[in-house]
Amino acid sequence: MKPISRKAFDLKNLLGLAAFSLFAVTPMIALTGCDTNDGPAEEAGEALDDAADDVGDALNDASDEVDDAIDP
Repeated sequence: MKPISRKAFDLKNLLGLAAFSLFAVTPMIALTGCDTNDGPAEEAGEALDDAADDVGDALNDASDEVDDAIDP
């Protein structure tokens, strides 16, 4: 039987660590980002984002109406 070289052994460990990270650690990290209990500051920020989106949509609609009025 051929002895395992030090370089091959290190590569095998590295691949095992990479596989462990991919299949075990990554889902844990992803799940920590799924917080359903928003605090008051986050809810206020989301409300501001929604309001800004609404204003942007209203401006786009007004722009479309002006374009339609100019081009018969």
